[in-house]
Amino acid sequence: MATALIISVGGSMEPVVYSIGQRAPDCVCFLASQRSVDLIAEIKRASSQTVPDRKIIVEDAEDLAHCYEKALECFDWAEHQLPGCLTIVDVTGGTKAMSAALAIAAVARGGSFSYVGGERRDRGGMGVVETGSERLRESVNPWELFAVEEQRSIARALNSFQYATAAQIVTATIPRMRDPDRALLEPVGDAARGYLEWDRFNHTAAVQYLKDADRKLSERLRTAGQRLRQPFEMFHQQLSLSLANLNELRAATHDFKKLHPLLAADLVANAQRRIEEGRFDDATARLYRALELIGQCAFEKYFGAPTGDAPLERLPEQLRSEYERKYRREGKLELPLFATFEALEKSGVEIGQRFAADFEAIKKVLSGRNNSILAHGAQPISRHAAESFMEVLKRYLPASAKLVEFPKLSL
Repeated sequence: MATALIISVGGSMEPVVYSIGQRAPDCVCFLASQRSVDLIAEIKRASSQTVPDRKIIVEDAEDLAHCYEKALECFDWAEHQLPGCLTIVDVTGGTKAMSAALAIAAVARGGSFSYVGGERRDRGGMGVVETGSERLRESVNPWELFAVEEQRSIARALNSFQYATAAQIVTATIPRMRDPDRALLEPVGDAARGYLEWDRFNHTAAVQYLKDADRKLSERLRTAGQRLRQPFEMFHQQLSLSLANLNELRAATHDFKKLHPLLAADLVANAQRRIEEGRFDDATARLYRALELIGQCAFEKYFGAPTGDAPLERLPEQLRSEYERKYRREGKLELPLFATFEALEKSGVEIGQRFAADFEAIKKVLSGRNNSILAHGAQPISRHAAESFMEVLKRYLPASAKLVEFPKLSL
């Protein structure tokens, strides 16, 4: 791989010459002050340098912000000169502000660190390295090694339900990391993909991703050090619990192929996440479907047929004529939400009677839903309306139903 060396130039040319000679880069960018820029021609002669180079001069070598701006120019030039190259940052020379600026730029842009140290220094070991005793010190970028900011970004994305973003950051980050950090972060990417599919109601794919994440975390946490154990253990515990709930839903729905009231609970939990995101119209759409699904399940259990093909002869007699006239479509009797619950209520089914008792409150909420931009109108739904609808819906869920909370990652 082509190598670009970005090196700061101070009052002594020997460390710079030594670094270039040891590195043999494909291009060099010098970050120099007004005082040190005149050394560059001599450095190039002494190092027999023939590769492309560029001088970036800082006007105020004590101004960290200005030095950082110039350091970024070095990275821009290196990337333009050798796209996709390995960038090495040598912070030996220059002022403290110049060295700090290069280090900060390397954190932002990526790259390996280099420093010319030595076995002997003048001024009783406190000064500059003596010529002939130079030693090249190399280090991977610690921010790349531990991916500090990337891990924080992953946690922020996960904790705000931005699972596609979290998975993308994990994929881009783990190649630069070392174990055990990489070993624990990799299954977090699986988990993010699993929760993304779950949020999309692709439950089958979610099960597989979460099973893989659960297995990997179980294995890898056994050998993880104390520094990593606590946040990932907590995440793993929450993941395992949510996976158990998903498997319960899988069993109840015969591999997610049949309607079941637990699917309504899953919709309500999904709506709860959308409310946390401030997506109240999306939340209300899910809550409406949850209420409809509850009615469909209750109807099929009592009447032995789906609401999309309702048996007219089994419905309460006082409803048959009206339902035949309103809801007959292409030979089938297809009942909408209110008609479904009315049929249950007139048949003495408890959930239908509960719906009748809540009718005014539900009608008010659904009126707002019908006026929303995701239904038939153009008005956004408020947080209060979405939360009020959710509270109503919770009363219709099975007693055993759990509103699954997706895990959070604290890094």
